[in-house]
Amino acid sequence: MTSSPRNKDWREKALCAALPDEIQELFFAEKDSVKTREAQVICFECEPRDSCLSFAMHMRLEAGVFGGMQPDDRDQIKQSKSFSKKKEVIDRVRAEVALFAKHNETTQEP
Repeated sequence: MTSSPRNKDWREKALCAALPDEIQELFFAEKDSVKTREAQVICFECEPRDSCLSFAMHMRLEAGVFGGMQPDDRDQIKQSKSFSKKKEVIDRVRAEVALFAKHNETTQEP
């Protein structure tokens, strides 16, 4: 399967693409770990996160954080029957990640 130029564009804009390998490993850390949450924080700052999530779901990727979602999150989105239920899952995960990021900021030493 070849990717169209349009599909390639979002990958070039992805924040994770420019990260060193040791940081990219966060995206494939143990699920629900601090490292995974750190990857999700990066994703939610990334402009093409929706395209990334669509790619992961279309390709049925079973591992890694894509578009800010872990595999279990993507499964919940896939199993949701309505758009509003899919949005609920996404909004819940984004809220959890925002809380993690806020807590992480306040616990960092100056």
